[in-house]
Amino acid sequence: MTGPAPSQQAASEEQPLWAGVPLYQVGFQAWLADAPANARLTYHQGLLSVDTARVITDLSEPERARLVALAAAARQACGAGLVHLVQQRLEPERFACIAIARPKPRNAAAPLSPPVTTKEAA
Repeated sequence: MTGPAPSQQAASEEQPLWAGVPLYQVGFQAWLADAPANARLTYHQGLLSVDTARVITDLSEPERARLVALAAAARQACGAGLVHLVQQRLEPERFACIAIARPKPRNAAAPLSPPVTTKEAA
């Protein structure tokens, strides 16, 4: 299951946390591909380190695995310079994990896609 496709919003507005529907890795990547600079996506609310830890999370194993993959996609996008990752304290021990899209580089490959290579005849 891939979750719903995010709707387009003005760059200054924050994309809501899917109105209770879990966001999957592919949904994050779809948002990232279409997000204008400074668009915001709340991809998790809670304590990410606790919610992804197998021994202390209250999440089911499929939900924990979904969140681990989603967090990994967000970190990968941050490492590639595609987003800023920030947190906003909502209340004690509860944070909103937010991805903020950076301007897309000109003439760049699709986000997070592997480079295309060709074999030369020997």
